[in-house]
This record gives sequence, C-alpha cells and structure tokens, in this order.
Amino acid sequence: MSALMLWIVRRPVVASLLLLAFLIASGLGVPKLQLDPSIDGLILDDGDKAYYEEIKRTFGDDTVVVVYIKSDQLFSVPVLKTVENLTYNLRDITVRSNPDTQPFHPITDVRSLSTVNRIEGQRNEGDEEISIDTTPLMDGVPTDEAGFAALKKRALKSELFVGDIIAKDGKTTAVNAFVASAPQGFLAYDYKVADAVEAVLDQERAALQKAGIKAEIFSVGIPVAKSDLGRYIERDMKVLVPLSLLLIFGVLAISFRTPTAVMLPMLTGTLSVIAAVGVMGWMGYAINLISNIVPLLLLVIGCTEDIYMLSEFADEVGEGHPKLQAIRNMAVKSGLAITLTSVTTILGFASMATNGIAMLREFGIAAALGLFFNFIITIVVIPVMLRILPVPRRFLERREQPTAHWVVRGTEILIGWATHRKKTIIAILGGVLTLSLWGASTIIVNTDLIGMFESDAPIVKNMDTLAKDLSGGQAFSIVIDTHRQDGAKDPQLLQAMLRFQQELERGPFDKVVSVANYLKSIHREANGGDPAFDVVPDKGIAAYLMLLEGKDLDRLLESTYQRTVIVVRHNISGSWNLNREIEKVYRLAETQLPKYVSVKITGQAVLFNKAADQMAIDQASNLVQGAVSIFVVISLLFVSAKAGLLAMLPNLIPMLTTFGFMGLLDIPLSPGTCMVSVISLGIAVDDTIHIMAGFHKNLKSTTDQALAMEHTLRDHLAPVLYSSTALGLGFSLLAFSDISSTRDFGILGSLSMFAAAGSELLFTPILLLSTQLVSSWDLLMVRANPAVIASSPLFGNFTPAEYKRIVLLGVLESRAQGEAIVKKGERSREMYLLLDGKAEVMREGRQGHILKPGDIFGEMAFVTGEQRSADVMAREDVSLLRIDHPVLERVQKRFPRIGCKLFLNISQILSRRLGGEIESTA
Repeated sequence: MSALMLWIVRRPVVASLLLLAFLIASGLGVPKLQLDPSIDGLILDDGDKAYYEEIKRTFGDDTVVVVYIKSDQLFSVPVLKTVENLTYNLRDITVRSNPDTQPFHPITDVRSLSTVNRIEGQRNEGDEEISIDTTPLMDGVPTDEAGFAALKKRALKSELFVGDIIAKDGKTTAVNAFVASAPQGFLAYDYKVADAVEAVLDQERAALQKAGIKAEIFSVGIPVAKSDLGRYIERDMKVLVPLSLLLIFGVLAISFRTPTAVMLPMLTGTLSVIAAVGVMGWMGYAINLISNIVPLLLLVIGCTEDIYMLSEFADEVGEGHPKLQAIRNMAVKSGLAITLTSVTTILGFASMATNGIAMLREFGIAAALGLFFNFIITIVVIPVMLRILPVPRRFLERREQPTAHWVVRGTEILIGWATHRKKTIIAILGGVLTLSLWGASTIIVNTDLIGMFESDAPIVKNMDTLAKDLSGGQAFSIVIDTHRQDGAKDPQLLQAMLRFQQELERGPFDKVVSVANYLKSIHREANGGDPAFDVVPDKGIAAYLMLLEGKDLDRLLESTYQRTVIVVRHNISGSWNLNREIEKVYRLAETQLPKYVSVKITGQAVLFNKAADQMAIDQASNLVQGAVSIFVVISLLFVSAKAGLLAMLPNLIPMLTTFGFMGLLDIPLSPGTCMVSVISLGIAVDDTIHIMAGFHKNLKSTTDQALAMEHTLRDHLAPVLYSSTALGLGFSLLAFSDISSTRDFGILGSLSMFAAAGSELLFTPILLLSTQLVSSWDLLMVRANPAVIASSPLFGNFTPAEYKRIVLLGVLESRAQGEAIVKKGERSREMYLLLDGKAEVMREGRQGHILKPGDIFGEMAFVTGEQRSADVMAREDVSLLRIDHPVLERVQKRFPRIGCKLFLNISQILSRRLGGEIESTA
C-alpha cells in the first residue's frame, strides 16, 4: 500500500482526477436516496412472514390508526357529528407515492359508533318471541337528549363496544381505521397516511372549537409511530451530523492547533459521506432507523486515520525533512498501518453483511463501503493537499520544541505500570471483566417499535392514555385452525375459546375478542337479556352466525369456518416482555383448547419478536466472524498467528465491557445497540495495530523490548488519545437523539471507545513486553544482514524456508573484541556461523586465517567430537549463531531432506579445508 501512496504523491493530478470522477458518479445517486421510517426491515423474510401476510388476506388488515376522542359532551350533536365525519372522511383519504402515480386508498375499513351494529333482543307487546335487532348502533346523529341517552345506554350495554370504541365512563370514544399494507416501493407511505389522517383531525378540531366544545383528539397506531420515527431520523441527520463536524473541528484544533489539520479531516469526512450516501442511493438503500448513523460514523471514524497521517507528517517535518520528502516518508511509514486499520474496521462492519435481518445487513454493507471510500479518499486527499498547502508553522516549530512534557511523563508512567505494576493492572482488569460478565448476563432483547421512543414522547403518552381509557393500541392475533370445514362452529370449541379468553383477560391484556363473544351476546339477547344465558349455547350456532354476518365477523371467522381468530389488544412495552406473555399464551392454549386444533400467534409484534431472537444469534455470529477476519488479516500481515492473537486480546476487553455496560445500565439489545460490540471491535483494533506496528518497527533497531515500547508509546500516546477522544465524543453526540435505540448506541459506543483506549495503553504494553511478538528470525535480522546467511556455504542450495528452519534452531551469541570463542583442546560438538564482525584462527599463538561474516568454524569438532585444534578469537565485537550437534539430530528426524543437504554442505566445507591444509603443507 505504501507503493500506491507513493504513486499518488508522484501523480497527484491523475489521482485527483480519478477521485473526482468517482465522487461525481457516486454523488449523482444522492437525489435517489429515500427516507424509510418503517422498521419492516427487521422482519425476517421467512415462512412466518408469509403466514402473517396470508392471515391478513383472509381476515383483513390488522394495522390500525386509532383516533381518540375525549369530551365531557361526547353524547352531543357536535361531537357525534365529528365521529360520523371522521368515519367517512378517513375512508376517503388518498395518498400518492409521487404526483405521476394513481391515488391509493390506504384505509380499508373504519370501525366506530357510526359503523358497528347493535345486538339487542326486542319483544313487541303481546309477542312471546324475541327478535334480534342487528341494525346500526347509531343510525344518524340523535337530535334530542332522549336520543343521546338511548344511544349511550345501548353503547355501554355491550361488552363488544366497551373498551373498544367506547369507554366505561361514556366520555371517550375511538374511531378505528384499518390501514392497508404499503404498495411496493412506497417508502413515504406511513408519512403520508399519518399526515392525511392529521389533516382530517385538524378539520374536526376546528369544527368543535367553533362549536365551543372542549375535546381532546389525537391519533395513535403503527403508521403514526413510524411517521414520528421518520421525523426523528430526519432531525438526527440535520442536527447530529453538523454537530459531529463541530466536534471533530474542536478535537483537531486542540490536537494540532493549525487550520490545515482541522480542514483536511473535515474535507475527507464530508467527501466520504457524499460518496457513501450516493452509492446507497444507487443501490436502492434507504436512510432508516439504523443506517441514519452511517454519515456520523464516517465523519468520526474517518478522522482517526487523518490524525495518524497528519501526526506522522508533523513528525517528519519536525525532524527537518523538506515537505515533499516528509510526505513520502509519511506515505511509507503510515501506509501499512493505515491499510491494516482500515481493513480491520471494514471487516468489522462487513461481518454484518451476513446478518439475517435485512436492515442490519444493509447497514453493514453501507458502512463497510463508506469506510472503504473513506480510506481511498484519505490516501488521495491528504498527500495531495499537503503538497498544495504550505507547511503549517506549528509543524515546523517541532524542530526546536522537545516532545511535549505530558507525553514524556505519560510514557514513563505507562512503562512503569507495564513493568512494575503488571499484576495490579491485570487484577483490576480481571475485576472489570468479572463485573462486565455479570452485567452481560442481565441483558434483555427489545425490538418493539414504541420502545424506540423516549417515555415522554407524544406517541408514548398517547398510547398510554388510549390504554388507560379504552384498550391498548397494539394487538396480535391467535389463529385457531380446526383442520376441517365448519370446524369453528363446534360449540365445545367455542365454549373452550371463551374460557381461554377469560383467563387471558386476567393477565396483562386489555381486551380479548373472538366470535365467541358475539355468540354469547346474541344468545343472551335472544333470551331476554338474562345474564344466565350469557354463554355460548350448545346448539343453534349456525343460526346465530347467519344473524351476525358482516365485516365484524369477517375479521374473526374464515368463510369456510375452518379457522377462527382471537384478537388480543394490549399496551405491553418491549418485545422481551411481550415474548414472555406470548409464551404463557401458548402454554395456556395447550391446557384450555381441544387437542385437535392447532394454534399459531401472529402479528407485526410477533414477527419483530422473532427478529429479536435472530438478532441475538447474529450478534454472536457476527462477533465471531469479525474477530476471525481481523485475526487472519493481522496474522497474515505480521506473518505470525501470535501477532493476530495479541491484537485480539486487548480488544476483547472493550467488547466485553460494552455488554457489561448494557446490563448495568439496563440498556436492551435492540436494532440500534446490537451492532455496538461488532463496531467497537473493528474500530478499537485500530490503535492496537498502530502500537504493534510501531513496536515491531522499533524492535528492528533494538533488541531491548522495554526501550522499543518506550519509543512506541512516545510516538503513539498522543494520536491514541486524540483519536479515542474524537471517537468517544463523536459517539456521545448520539445520546442527544430522540430515538432511544440510537441514544443507547451513542452511550455504549462512547464508553467502549474510552474503554478501548484504556485497554490499549494499559494492557497492550503488558502483553507485548511479556510476549515475544517479533520472531527469532526477526531478532536475528537485527544483528545480521539476511544476505550473510543466504550466501554462507553452510546453506548452499538451500531455499529460504529451509535455511530458516536451521537458523531458528540455533542460539544467538555475541563476543567482545579479544574474547575467545573456542579454545584449543576443549571438547564440544558445536559449530559457529559468523554473522557480524571479524574473528581470527590462532594456532600456538600465531595469527592465522581471518574469518568474515558468512564463514563457519568448529565444523570438525562438530562432526567428530574430537578436541579443538585451534583457538578462535574475536578481532572486534562479533555476533554469532551457534548450532549444536543435537540440532542436527532433530533436523535429521524431522526434515531428512534438509539434514542430507546440510551434511553434504558440511562435507564439502571440510573437504575444501582439508585440501587447503594439504596444499599449504606441500
């Protein structure tokens, strides 16, 4: 990657034109981007969803907008006229996806005092038989007090109406408008439906106000909630993104104190957002509950790499390098680390591309693409702009200024802790992780739409008011399949259903209605209203059903009478709570209903609950995928599995503490928070990589690990703190969102970033100082040129992999000038390869052959085990590789082919030595 960055430095015009072309092409997709306020993308596209759609086609739409009307003068002409007007005006609402499309009628049915039918037994004077009156409850608005009183009495008399369209106190009524599913691609559907309903309500509010009637009127329901959610998303986009720019401005201004260092990250971040949002538009993705944070993520995460690159450039300029050379050095030194950190972060997000939930899958893809664009934009814009702009005076002043005192002092403290307080830090980390694991064990899952709002949000307050005065604004359906035609007419089944419903109403549910309620009501009225007959009869079901035929019954009974539905209204908040209650419903159904029927509970909330389970599964899967991907990439680039493992360990700490924070702060696993741990893993590993890369580089100039770590921390302490601060504060901005899941994401993201910084600066040095990150081969290369080993006659005809195996089994040694390496007369089966310096063969005190790097000696005693025939002295400080005879035996056993080649080379060396001695004797 350094080569690519150097090419950009050499060809700034070409690189800039290519980038500009891409930005224009991607930017053209921005107008295509739409806002999707729904959370339908959380529903798994599986058999349960297909079943739900089939139930809707059979029994009608179950999505309802409830218009709540409360007035002390409910039974008066103006208010009842409002009920009537709403009933018909809501039916006439039309919406269009755009001006060119046909108008669509979203309201498929309306249930109110104006539309429901009464069930009353009537006996004319002198007649013994009772007739059943099923005419409309309100056949026009009454005109006198007697009419109002009669209507109120009839409405409050029926259990079918009380709690549904009329409150017990007679002061509140509801108009229930059933809403059709959105046409394909109509993302603004809920917006437009909610706005159209509100426009109708405004007319009636004005009419009542004009009539001098005090009334409270509002609408609630899933479409209204989705519309409010969409407006909150828009608000977050308009407010939080600019705030993030100001935040980055502040962090960079404090970090570098120069306009150039402030402007460039903001430029790369803004261009990255344009590119990502544009490509999302081209791909048909929408801004939704989760993807709305993509722009902010790009701005916050993207600036971290800018900070590292600008820090490197400032250091190069501060060391006295000319601007162009400083840019080249920046490209070479930061190329690998920048590439690696970008790849690991992208992989963290990309792991979500396999998520089973469409909304999370699209977020992972969009964020991964956006970060890839940010990487490309950064490596082009930063070098090019640094060439164009003058070198900041602040950077030039570094030549005269020593390293900041706080950096020096901070480094000393961290090194001291890593070397002398290792056990204390590990014990503290152990305590933190234990507490985190306990907190994580208390996490619950929540995908509830209403749960996305704060408790003081208007939609939440209105839902609570509706539930208090009438019944909850949420519902699910219990579908009972008898598996035979007319099976739902069975009196025993209907009686069991009624007992089942009565048990349900003793629980947290507000109203439970089925065809059994209608049948017992008509049976009671057919018997003069006698409460003793308020039961499902043993016979006459078919006749009663003929009297009840109509839309109300169509929502509860299949036309073939094979299946029937129990509708359960509630105001239970949180999918975790609702899941528990639904499990109880299933268990109760097993004991209350006949064994031959099958029971299946369905509805939007049920499907969202299933998504909650899938989220928990995918959370674990994505974490494993992300961790494995990052481990593999780091292991390959450092050519060491140990390096991959070391990079992962410090980043398990912020990941686990994130789960701990969730449990301790009672933050649920939701669509917004389920991705925090994956994201924190992908981001937090960046600082680890920078520290490891710096440590790896410093170890190539010294074998003193403590000294190498000191240099590493001195170089990286400030960038780590600056980038972590930018990330932590950037995520904290989301805490100002009106969407609770987004707010929770911001809190957790901020805490995890600061936890990651602490882990990197405290735990990573301990790990690196306690473990040999650099291999024996790397340490050997610090003390010898690889060419010396490769050209040695000992390894003639060896491949690099073959001689590396032999060398790694040897022992590195050093001797000072004048020190004896081997002594005449001693016995030891060892031979030496001279790596650095010069040595001399001494026979009886006389100077002999001079040995240079690459030469070997002691091979005769190594092979035969006889006494040494000469002394070998170091003429200057030397480095040596000692190979013991047991090494050869291990090589022979494990690698016979290499052993044979090594024996051959030793034989050739001995032959040449012997030949030389014979010639000198002759």
